Amino acid sequence: MRIVIITQSVNEVVTHLSNSRHNVVGIIESAPRTSKKSKSKILYLSRYLRSNKKSLWKFAKSNRIPYYYFEKGDNFLEDWIRNLEPEIVVIRSMSQLLEEKIFRIPSFGTINLHGSLLPRYRGPNPTFWTYYHMDLRPGITVHYVDKGEDTGDIIYQAEFDIDIGTTLQEYSKRQMELGVELVLRALDDIEEGIAPRQIQPGSSPTPRARNIFGEEHRLLIDWHNWPIERIWHILRGTSTWLDALEPPSGLCRGQRWTILEFEKCLTHGYQLGNIYYEKKRAFVACTDGKIYLSVSFNLKQLVKRLAFR
Repeated sequence: MRIVIITQSVNEVVTHLSNSRHNVVGIIESAPRTSKKSKSKILYLSRYLRSNKKSLWKFAKSNRIPYYYFEKGDNFLEDWIRNLEPEIVVIRSMSQLLEEKIFRIPSFGTINLHGSLLPRYRGPNPTFWTYYHMDLRPGITVHYVDKGEDTGDIIYQAEFDIDIGTTLQEYSKRQMELGVELVLRALDDIEEGIAPRQIQPGSSPTPRARNIFGEEHRLLIDWHNWPIERIWHILRGTSTWLDALEPPSGLCRGQRWTILEFEKCLTHGYQLGNIYYEKKRAFVACTDGKIYLSVSFNLKQLVKRLAFR
Protein backbone atom coordinates (compact mmCIF):
# COMPACT_ATOMS: atom_id res chain seq x y z
CA MET A 1 0.00 0.00 0.00
CA ARG A 2 0.94 3.64 -0.47
CA ILE A 3 1.62 4.94 3.04
CA VAL A 4 2.16 8.37 4.58
CA ILE A 5 3.72 8.32 8.05
CA ILE A 6 3.10 11.03 10.64
CA THR A 7 5.55 11.00 13.54
CA GLN A 8 8.07 13.04 15.55
CA SER A 9 11.29 11.03 15.31
CA VAL A 10 13.08 8.26 13.49
CA ASN A 11 11.58 5.29 15.30
CA GLU A 12 10.95 1.61 14.70
CA VAL A 13 7.68 2.24 12.88
CA VAL A 14 9.43 4.54 10.39
CA THR A 15 12.35 2.21 9.74
CA HIS A 16 10.33 -1.01 9.53
CA LEU A 17 7.66 0.42 7.23
CA SER A 18 10.34 1.90 5.01
CA ASN A 19 11.91 -1.55 4.71
CA SER A 20 8.62 -3.42 4.26
CA ARG A 21 6.88 -4.44 1.07
CA HIS A 22 4.69 -1.33 1.37
CA ASN A 23 5.54 1.96 -0.34
CA VAL A 24 6.15 4.90 2.02
CA VAL A 25 5.29 7.86 -0.19
CA GLY A 26 5.63 10.61 2.43
CA ILE A 27 6.88 11.37 5.93
CA ILE A 28 5.33 14.16 7.99
CA GLU A 29 7.16 15.42 11.06
CA SER A 30 4.75 16.76 13.66
CA ALA A 31 6.17 19.80 15.44
CA PRO A 32 6.48 19.65 19.24
CA ARG A 33 3.43 20.81 21.17
CA THR A 34 5.34 23.85 22.47
CA SER A 35 6.78 24.81 19.08
CA LYS A 36 7.22 28.58 18.66
CA LYS A 37 9.00 30.85 16.22
CA SER A 38 12.65 30.80 17.23
CA LYS A 39 15.17 33.58 17.61
CA SER A 40 18.20 33.30 15.35
CA LYS A 41 20.49 31.82 18.02
CA ILE A 42 17.97 29.19 19.03
CA LEU A 43 17.26 28.37 15.39
CA TYR A 44 20.97 27.91 14.72
CA LEU A 45 21.33 25.60 17.71
CA SER A 46 18.24 23.66 16.69
CA ARG A 47 19.64 23.09 13.20
CA TYR A 48 22.94 21.97 14.70
CA LEU A 49 21.29 19.48 17.01
CA ARG A 50 19.01 18.22 14.24
CA SER A 51 21.91 17.63 11.84
CA ASN A 52 22.48 14.05 12.95
CA LYS A 53 21.82 10.74 11.29
CA LYS A 54 18.62 10.20 13.28
CA SER A 55 16.77 13.33 12.13
CA LEU A 56 13.61 12.66 10.14
CA TRP A 57 14.41 15.04 7.30
CA LYS A 58 17.78 13.37 6.75
CA PHE A 59 16.17 9.93 6.90
CA ALA A 60 13.57 10.97 4.34
CA LYS A 61 16.19 12.56 2.10
CA SER A 62 18.49 9.52 2.18
CA ASN A 63 15.55 7.25 1.32
CA ARG A 64 14.16 9.64 -1.33
CA ILE A 65 10.86 10.03 0.51
CA PRO A 66 8.98 13.37 0.33
CA TYR A 67 9.19 15.17 3.71
CA TYR A 68 6.90 17.76 5.33
CA TYR A 69 7.25 19.63 8.64
CA PHE A 70 3.79 20.22 10.12
CA GLU A 71 2.95 22.89 12.70
CA LYS A 72 -0.38 23.86 14.21
CA GLY A 73 -2.27 26.22 11.93
CA ASP A 74 -0.65 24.92 8.75
CA ASN A 75 -3.09 25.30 5.84
CA PHE A 76 -1.11 23.39 3.22
CA LEU A 77 -0.91 19.90 4.71
CA GLU A 78 -4.19 18.74 3.17
CA ASP A 79 -3.09 19.51 -0.38
CA TRP A 80 0.36 18.00 0.23
CA ILE A 81 -1.17 14.70 1.35
CA ARG A 82 -3.76 14.62 -1.45
CA ASN A 83 -1.05 15.05 -4.05
CA LEU A 84 0.69 11.92 -2.74
CA GLU A 85 -2.51 9.85 -3.12
CA PRO A 86 -1.85 7.61 -0.08
CA GLU A 87 -4.02 4.58 0.57
CA ILE A 88 -3.46 4.83 4.32
CA VAL A 89 -1.87 7.18 6.87
CA VAL A 90 0.00 5.70 9.84
CA ILE A 91 0.54 7.83 12.95
CA ARG A 92 3.15 7.17 15.60
CA SER A 93 3.36 10.18 17.95
CA MET A 94 1.70 13.45 17.00
CA SER A 95 1.41 16.63 19.06
CA GLN A 96 -2.20 17.38 18.10
CA LEU A 97 -5.36 15.70 16.86
CA LEU A 98 -5.61 15.26 13.11
CA GLU A 99 -8.51 17.05 11.45
CA GLU A 100 -11.26 14.90 9.92
CA LYS A 101 -10.76 16.43 6.47
CA ILE A 102 -7.23 15.00 6.56
CA PHE A 103 -7.62 11.62 8.25
CA ARG A 104 -10.38 10.75 5.75
CA ILE A 105 -8.21 11.43 2.68
CA PRO A 106 -6.72 7.90 2.31
CA SER A 107 -9.02 5.24 0.87
CA PHE A 108 -8.28 2.93 3.83
CA GLY A 109 -8.42 5.70 6.40
CA THR A 110 -5.86 6.57 9.08
CA ILE A 111 -4.53 4.35 11.86
CA ASN A 112 -2.61 5.22 15.02
CA LEU A 113 -0.21 3.30 17.24
CA HIS A 114 -1.08 4.28 20.82
CA GLY A 115 1.09 3.41 23.79
CA SER A 116 -1.51 1.82 26.04
CA LEU A 117 -4.12 -0.89 26.17
CA LEU A 118 -7.07 1.23 25.05
CA PRO A 119 -9.46 2.42 26.33
CA ARG A 120 -7.00 2.80 29.24
CA TYR A 121 -4.79 5.90 29.27
CA ARG A 122 -6.27 7.81 26.37
CA GLY A 123 -4.28 10.97 25.74
CA PRO A 124 -0.81 12.23 24.86
CA ASN A 125 1.18 10.76 27.77
CA PRO A 126 0.12 7.15 28.46
CA THR A 127 3.58 5.95 29.48
CA PHE A 128 3.91 8.38 32.38
CA TRP A 129 0.52 7.51 33.85
CA THR A 130 1.24 3.81 33.43
CA TYR A 131 4.31 4.30 35.63
CA TYR A 132 2.50 6.67 37.99
CA HIS A 133 -0.22 4.12 38.76
CA MET A 134 2.31 1.25 38.90
CA ASP A 135 0.46 -0.60 36.17
CA LEU A 136 2.70 -3.62 35.68
CA ARG A 137 0.72 -5.07 32.79
CA PRO A 138 0.72 -2.33 30.14
CA GLY A 139 0.08 -2.68 26.45
CA ILE A 140 -0.09 -1.08 23.02
CA THR A 141 -2.91 -0.60 20.52
CA VAL A 142 -3.38 -0.07 16.79
CA HIS A 143 -6.68 1.69 16.13
CA TYR A 144 -8.47 3.71 13.51
CA VAL A 145 -8.43 7.48 13.94
CA ASP A 146 -11.75 9.25 14.41
CA LYS A 147 -12.73 12.71 15.68
CA GLY A 148 -12.08 11.78 19.32
CA GLU A 149 -8.87 11.41 21.26
CA ASP A 150 -7.76 7.78 20.93
CA THR A 151 -11.40 6.65 20.68
CA GLY A 152 -11.42 5.02 17.23
CA ASP A 153 -12.17 1.37 16.58
CA ILE A 154 -9.45 -1.01 17.79
CA ILE A 155 -7.72 -3.21 15.22
CA TYR A 156 -5.13 -5.08 17.29
CA GLN A 157 -3.74 -4.92 20.84
CA ALA A 158 -0.99 -6.60 22.81
CA GLU A 159 -0.15 -6.54 26.52
CA PHE A 160 3.04 -7.45 28.33
CA ASP A 161 4.44 -7.68 31.85
CA ILE A 162 7.04 -5.39 33.40
CA ASP A 163 8.85 -5.55 36.72
CA ILE A 164 8.95 -2.79 39.31
CA GLY A 165 11.80 -0.48 38.36
CA THR A 166 11.79 -1.32 34.65
CA THR A 167 13.61 1.53 32.94
CA LEU A 168 11.95 3.61 30.27
CA GLN A 169 14.44 2.27 27.71
CA GLU A 170 13.51 -1.34 28.54
CA TYR A 171 9.81 -0.51 28.56
CA SER A 172 9.91 1.32 25.24
CA LYS A 173 11.94 -1.41 23.55
CA ARG A 174 9.46 -4.13 24.47
CA GLN A 175 6.46 -1.96 23.64
CA MET A 176 7.76 -0.96 20.23
CA GLU A 177 8.71 -4.51 19.29
CA LEU A 178 5.07 -5.46 19.80
CA GLY A 179 3.83 -2.24 18.22
CA VAL A 180 5.71 -2.76 14.96
CA GLU A 181 4.35 -6.32 14.71
CA LEU A 182 0.80 -5.01 15.21
CA VAL A 183 1.15 -2.23 12.64
CA LEU A 184 2.51 -4.56 9.96
CA ARG A 185 -0.18 -7.13 10.69
CA ALA A 186 -2.88 -4.46 10.60
CA LEU A 187 -1.67 -3.11 7.26
CA ASP A 188 -1.67 -6.57 5.70
CA ASP A 189 -5.16 -7.35 6.97
CA ILE A 190 -6.57 -3.93 6.04
CA GLU A 191 -5.27 -4.41 2.51
CA GLU A 192 -6.91 -7.84 2.32
CA GLY A 193 -10.14 -6.56 3.84
CA ILE A 194 -10.02 -8.86 6.87
CA ALA A 195 -8.90 -6.45 9.63
CA PRO A 196 -11.16 -6.56 12.71
CA ARG A 197 -12.86 -3.45 14.14
CA GLN A 198 -13.66 -3.43 17.84
CA ILE A 199 -15.75 -0.46 18.95
CA GLN A 200 -14.39 1.21 22.07
CA PRO A 201 -16.58 2.08 25.05
CA GLY A 202 -17.44 5.74 25.39
CA SER A 203 -15.61 6.19 28.69
CA SER A 204 -12.17 5.12 29.87
CA PRO A 205 -11.51 3.34 33.19
CA THR A 206 -8.56 5.70 33.77
CA PRO A 207 -8.31 9.51 33.82
CA ARG A 208 -7.04 11.21 30.67
CA ALA A 209 -3.31 10.62 30.20
CA ARG A 210 -2.52 14.31 30.07
CA ASN A 211 0.88 15.95 29.80
CA ILE A 212 2.69 17.34 32.83
CA PHE A 213 3.75 20.98 32.93
CA GLY A 214 5.74 23.39 35.08
CA GLU A 215 5.63 22.97 38.84
CA GLU A 216 3.67 19.73 38.55
CA HIS A 217 6.97 17.95 37.92
CA ARG A 218 8.01 18.63 41.52
CA LEU A 219 4.59 18.05 43.07
CA LEU A 220 3.55 14.69 41.63
CA ILE A 221 5.58 12.52 44.00
CA ASP A 222 4.26 12.17 47.55
CA TRP A 223 7.58 11.89 49.37
CA HIS A 224 5.95 11.62 52.80
CA ASN A 225 3.46 8.85 52.13
CA TRP A 226 4.63 6.72 49.22
CA PRO A 227 6.88 3.70 49.79
CA ILE A 228 10.32 3.84 48.22
CA GLU A 229 9.38 1.13 45.68
CA ARG A 230 6.72 3.35 44.09
CA ILE A 231 8.96 6.43 43.96
CA TRP A 232 11.83 4.39 42.52
CA HIS A 233 9.55 2.87 39.88
CA ILE A 234 8.31 6.29 38.72
CA LEU A 235 11.78 7.83 38.67
CA ARG A 236 13.20 4.90 36.70
CA GLY A 237 10.47 5.29 34.09
CA THR A 238 10.71 9.07 33.73
CA SER A 239 14.37 9.92 34.35
CA THR A 240 14.90 11.34 30.86
CA TRP A 241 12.27 14.06 31.19
CA LEU A 242 10.49 14.36 34.56
CA ASP A 243 11.99 17.13 36.69
CA ALA A 244 10.98 15.65 40.04
CA LEU A 245 14.51 16.02 41.46
CA GLU A 246 16.81 18.99 41.79
CA PRO A 247 19.14 18.79 38.77
CA PRO A 248 22.89 18.24 39.08
CA SER A 249 24.88 21.37 39.84
CA GLY A 250 28.43 22.66 39.40
CA LEU A 251 30.34 21.18 36.49
CA CYS A 252 27.41 18.82 35.82
CA ARG A 253 24.85 21.61 35.53
CA GLY A 254 22.45 20.96 32.65
CA GLN A 255 22.84 17.17 32.86
CA ARG A 256 20.31 14.67 34.22
CA TRP A 257 20.31 12.00 36.88
CA THR A 258 20.45 8.27 36.21
CA ILE A 259 18.34 6.39 38.74
CA LEU A 260 20.30 3.50 40.24
CA GLU A 261 19.32 0.99 42.94
CA PHE A 262 17.56 1.80 46.22
CA GLU A 263 18.33 0.85 49.79
CA LYS A 264 15.79 0.52 52.56
CA CYS A 265 17.09 2.21 55.71
CA LEU A 266 16.28 4.83 58.32
CA THR A 267 16.31 8.38 57.00
CA HIS A 268 15.73 10.42 60.14
CA GLY A 269 17.35 13.82 59.85
CA TYR A 270 17.07 13.99 56.06
CA GLN A 271 14.67 16.26 54.19
CA LEU A 272 12.53 13.93 52.09
CA GLY A 273 12.92 14.47 48.35
CA ASN A 274 16.25 16.27 48.76
CA ILE A 275 19.54 15.09 47.29
CA TYR A 276 22.51 14.35 49.53
CA TYR A 277 26.09 13.17 49.04
CA GLU A 278 27.71 10.62 51.34
CA LYS A 279 30.88 8.63 50.68
CA LYS A 280 31.03 10.17 47.19
CA ARG A 281 27.58 8.82 46.34
CA ALA A 282 24.49 10.88 45.57
CA PHE A 283 21.05 9.81 46.75
CA VAL A 284 17.55 11.17 47.25
CA ALA A 285 15.98 10.62 50.67
CA CYS A 286 12.66 8.78 50.92
CA THR A 287 10.59 8.02 54.00
CA ASP A 288 11.91 4.44 54.19
CA GLY A 289 15.25 4.55 52.40
CA LYS A 290 17.63 6.04 49.84
CA ILE A 291 17.51 6.00 46.04
CA TYR A 292 21.02 6.26 44.63
CA LEU A 293 21.85 8.50 41.67
CA SER A 294 24.61 9.12 39.15
CA VAL A 295 25.00 11.83 36.53
CA SER A 296 23.87 10.91 33.02
CA PHE A 297 26.18 12.93 30.76
CA ASN A 298 24.56 14.21 27.56
CA LEU A 299 26.62 16.02 24.92
CA LYS A 300 23.60 17.89 23.54
CA GLN A 301 22.94 19.44 26.95
CA LEU A 302 26.57 20.56 27.17
CA VAL A 303 26.29 22.16 23.70
CA LYS A 304 23.14 24.01 24.77
CA ARG A 305 24.80 25.25 27.95
CA LEU A 306 27.87 26.53 26.10
CA ALA A 307 25.79 28.13 23.34
CA PHE A 308 23.77 30.25 25.78
CA ARG A 309 26.60 31.31 28.08
